[in-house]
Amino acid sequence: MLEHINSFLFDKCCLVLLAFTGGFMMLRTRFFPLRHAPLIYKKTIKSLFEKDADGGSSFGAVCTALGATLGVGNIAGVSAAIVLGGPGAVFWMWISAVVGCATAYSENVLGVFYRRRVKDGLRGGAMYYLSGGLGGQKGCRTLGKTLARLFSFFCILASFGIGNISQINTITVNMKASLDLAFLSDIKLLGTDLYSLLLGLSLAAAAGFCLIGGEKRLFKMTEKIVPFMVMGYLLGCGVIIARNINLLASALGAIFRFAFSPPAALGGVSGAALGKIIGIGFRRGMFSSEAGLGSSVIVNSAASEREPAVMGMWGIFEVFVDTIIVCTVTALCVLCSGLVDLKSGAAVACEAPALVNLCFDRFFGRAGGIFIALSILFFAFASVLGWSYYGAVAWEYLFGGKTAVYKVIFTALIFIGSNIDVSLSWALSDTANALMMLPNLIGVLSGNRVVVSVTQNYLARTLKHKKIKPLVNQF
Repeated sequence: MLEHINSFLFDKCCLVLLAFTGGFMMLRTRFFPLRHAPLIYKKTIKSLFEKDADGGSSFGAVCTALGATLGVGNIAGVSAAIVLGGPGAVFWMWISAVVGCATAYSENVLGVFYRRRVKDGLRGGAMYYLSGGLGGQKGCRTLGKTLARLFSFFCILASFGIGNISQINTITVNMKASLDLAFLSDIKLLGTDLYSLLLGLSLAAAAGFCLIGGEKRLFKMTEKIVPFMVMGYLLGCGVIIARNINLLASALGAIFRFAFSPPAALGGVSGAALGKIIGIGFRRGMFSSEAGLGSSVIVNSAASEREPAVMGMWGIFEVFVDTIIVCTVTALCVLCSGLVDLKSGAAVACEAPALVNLCFDRFFGRAGGIFIALSILFFAFASVLGWSYYGAVAWEYLFGGKTAVYKVIFTALIFIGSNIDVSLSWALSDTANALMMLPNLIGVLSGNRVVVSVTQNYLARTLKHKKIKPLVNQF
C-alpha cells in the first residue's frame, strides 16, 4: 500500500511540483543562481568561518545541513540511477541541480526572513514562512497555520525514519558486512547479536552527547565530521578515476550521449525511454540534494547571518556540493571503473546499491569494502545529527517548550534501528518526506514576491551601492 502511495506522491505530485517550483523561481529571480555565480562564490567562501553568537558559525549551520543532505543516497543513489537509467541519467541529475538551486535559494531566503528569536537562539523553517508568510495573506491565516503544523508533524516522522532508524540500520549492515567480527556476531542476546547491540549503544551514546550539548555542540561536531567525510570519500573516488584517466573522456561522452539516446535495454530512442531516463535522473538528483523538502532551511535559519539573500546563497552552495560535486564524482568513479559498458550504457549485473562497493573492491581489495563502510558510517551518522536538529525544531514548534522528550525518543530509536529490519521504515519515511515537501513548496510559491523583493534589495545595495534600507527580518 505504501509503495503505491509513494509512487503516486513522488511521480505524480512531488516531481511535477518540484520541477515547476524550481523553474518558476528561476524565472522570478531572473536566473539569480546562474547570473550571479561569482557573487555566490565570494559570499559563501568569505563567510565560511565567521562566528555566530547565536548558534555556531554560518559554516557550522551549513555543515549540519550538508551532513543531513549528504547520505547513502550520494553513494547508492547515484549507482542506482546509472543501473536503472544508464549514464545519461547523470546529465538529468545535473539539470535537476540547476533547477533545485532556485528552489533552495528561495526557501532559505524565506526561512531567514520569517524566522523568530527564542531564548536559546533563532528558529526558522517552512513552518514559520507558512504561518507567517502564507498565513499573513488575506483569508489564508487558518490555511497557513494548518500547513505549518502538518509540515512539522511529518518532519518529526521523517526524522525518526529516514533521519534515524534507516540511517543507523544502514551503518550496522555495512559495518557487519565489511568488518565481520564473528566472536561478537555469534553471541545472541535479546533477539539479536552482541555486535549489533554494541554498535547501537555506541552510536546512541555519540548522538546523545551531541543532542545534550544543544545546537552549538551539534554545529561544532558537524564542522569537524562533514569536511573530513566529504574529502575522504572524494579522495577515494579520485584515486579510482586517476587510475582510469584514459576512460574519463569516454565516461563524460557517455553521459551526454545517453542523455538523449537511451540505451537499447531501456527502449532505445523511443519517447517512453527518454521520459524514463529523465524521470530517474530528476528523482535521484532532487531527492539527493533535498532542495524543496524544506529540511535544510531549519538549520540554516539558525545562523547569525542577517541577510536572507546570503543564506539563500548557502542553499545554492549545498545543492552544488551535493549533486554537482559529490554525485558527479561518484558517477565518474563508477563509469571509469570498467563496470559499465560505455558503448552500450549497460552496467554489470548486480544490485544497484552495490555498484560503488564493487568499484572499491575491484581497485582496493578488502580495504575498499572497509573504506566504503566507514564512508557510509560518517555520511549516515552526519545525517542522523542533522535530522535530530530538524525534528527537535519541529517538535518545539508543535508542542512548545523543551525538546527533552523528543531527544530521548530519538536516542532510543538509534539503538532500536541497529537491531531491526527497516524495510517498513524506509517506506514510511518516503511517505513522510513527500508529505512534508508538499506544504513546503506551497509556502515557497506563495512567498515568491518576498523572495524577489529581498533579492532585488540585496543586489541594489551590494552591486549598485544604493543607500537603501536592508530588507531583513527585524525579529
